[in-house]
Amino acid sequence: MDVVSCMKSVESTKNKTFNLYFFIFISVMIGCRLEAKTILDIQPYLQVSEGSYGQGEEQIGVKLYNLNENVENWYLLEIDWSEDSPKKFYHLENPYPDRQYVRLLGQDRPGIDIISFAQRTPCLLWQSKISSPIEKASHSSVPFVPLCAGRLLIRNVTHGHISSKELAVHFFRRHLWQGENLINLLKGSVFKDHRIINARMIQRKADQSLPGISENYGAPIPAFIDEAYRSSDIDGEPFGITYRSDKKKRLQVGVWYPTRFSSDIFVSAIKPKVLPQSLKDSYKKRVLAFDGIEDEATVFLVAFDLNQFRIGYSVGTEHPHLGYSERASPDQRTEGWSGPDGIDEWKPLVSTGLMNPMEVDRVVASFTGGFKRKHSVFRWGKLSQSSGGSHYGFMQGGVIFSKLHLGLATAVMYRDGRFALKTWDEYDQRNLHQVHSARQNGVPLVQYHAKTSRSFPSLYVKNNALGNWSGTKDQEVRSLRSGLCWQKTETKNFLIYGYFSSHTPNAMAKVFLAYKCRYAMHLDMNMIHHTYLGIYRHRGSEGEVEVEHIIKEMGRRDNVVDGKVLPRFVGLPDVRDFFYLTRKPTRAEHFLVERPTNVEKKLKLQQFKKERKEKHERVFSDISEYFNLW
Repeated sequence: MDVVSCMKSVESTKNKTFNLYFFIFISVMIGCRLEAKTILDIQPYLQVSEGSYGQGEEQIGVKLYNLNENVENWYLLEIDWSEDSPKKFYHLENPYPDRQYVRLLGQDRPGIDIISFAQRTPCLLWQSKISSPIEKASHSSVPFVPLCAGRLLIRNVTHGHISSKELAVHFFRRHLWQGENLINLLKGSVFKDHRIINARMIQRKADQSLPGISENYGAPIPAFIDEAYRSSDIDGEPFGITYRSDKKKRLQVGVWYPTRFSSDIFVSAIKPKVLPQSLKDSYKKRVLAFDGIEDEATVFLVAFDLNQFRIGYSVGTEHPHLGYSERASPDQRTEGWSGPDGIDEWKPLVSTGLMNPMEVDRVVASFTGGFKRKHSVFRWGKLSQSSGGSHYGFMQGGVIFSKLHLGLATAVMYRDGRFALKTWDEYDQRNLHQVHSARQNGVPLVQYHAKTSRSFPSLYVKNNALGNWSGTKDQEVRSLRSGLCWQKTETKNFLIYGYFSSHTPNAMAKVFLAYKCRYAMHLDMNMIHHTYLGIYRHRGSEGEVEVEHIIKEMGRRDNVVDGKVLPRFVGLPDVRDFFYLTRKPTRAEHFLVERPTNVEKKLKLQQFKKERKEKHERVFSDISEYFNLW
């Protein structure tokens, strides 16, 4: 039932005017689904304050939308300059949400209050449209412009970079008849295995070894491999990341090596054929046997010590979209809705396709996110018949772009800096207020059973249809793929990124199991820029960044200006969503950041309890009055 029908149904029960609370209450009771008009309508923790400034014809109306009162990261400022010009939105970002938050000044003062450590710093932004700092900043061509002495940023619309190959695929899909079939044909023939890396394996003498690092010295757990390959090395020539080894361009199979850029980042290489037969023969009801090609194809992995790094997520300038995937079942679409949440765009919000510039000096790595919206829906099975087809959800900065769905593999970044790879469940849904950012991408590859302390492949690893692993029209799923896994040692947690040069989800699951991963999820596939990963090192006082990629060819996606590299996602806006890692503050920095937060939390909690009490009293008073009338 749509909103209009809902309203007519409710009005027919009693011809009385009543409060919005009554309409929502009755709508839920009779099964109405309220259509969202903008992305603001799907934010459960939205807080709105408003005021007016000036007098007569010069009066300015202002609304401040705090998009998530628990996170305090993104704000939207709506200014009604005059009757002659339309209302305008300005998307503001708080680069220090753990230290400060923003409120309207009030008292006829045209600006905002930046509150930190119980101190208030006024910032005047809209004295008049002509001389307004915020209006001037919004016309800049720069994606981020500092305001209020750098304590706030305004996010401006920008165009993300897209490769020529990706542009061609987009053109085929959008403008050519049977374009999707043509792409599937190319994937299954011309481009099949075109990115395969079959690195040479070198047999060492029995008394020789390469100096990898044991987990006892802070490295991740090495891979579980067959004894016959203990003395085997993999040629590291295609590998783009420099690692510490006495034997240049060689990696001992399954062993971890620290990188030149950081002793907290490690690399490893493996081939599925080196896995022990016991692992290959396990879970036959869930995982198919490897074919001869993926058995020989090389896998490169990069591990990050989560004790040292914090993970962030950002939406691209275009992807993922918010509308329905064309693959969604017609019976899962709501009539009149443009997307599974009622919207198909994130305006008036702005996505820059870049990470927060205030964090750039601490960034150590970035990599591409998950599937585009087109492939982010289930066509078969139970998940295809619920929640609009279970489109993959995602959040950034506490803002829901697309709602998160139960049963999907999810990378979660919490407000307190914790990171988790997990299957989204009812507990997570109830504790959504703790989430800062999240990205879903299908069902898991590997899961963990706490009672038995064992990892195992997910139920749908071998089933391309139910797992929605994507592939060709003939169900050929061997392709270039990337994935994430979580490994836990006695003292550390590691996030491991895997680059699978020509593999199926079957090989991905078994390789992650060999590395003792507790949970693993798929990311993207098919093209080298869809599986991009770069690590960074800062050098010099001018902010110069040195970049290395998991595969050397990935450097083509970065840009060079005046001899300086502008890495993808860090200095070059991109159409795709991405993850990034920043080094955590030192103990002294952490103390300075966290100390005022406790005071602010107490003040905010007191204010929240007061506002909640007043709101509840008002709501229950209105409901009682309504039922008395009824």
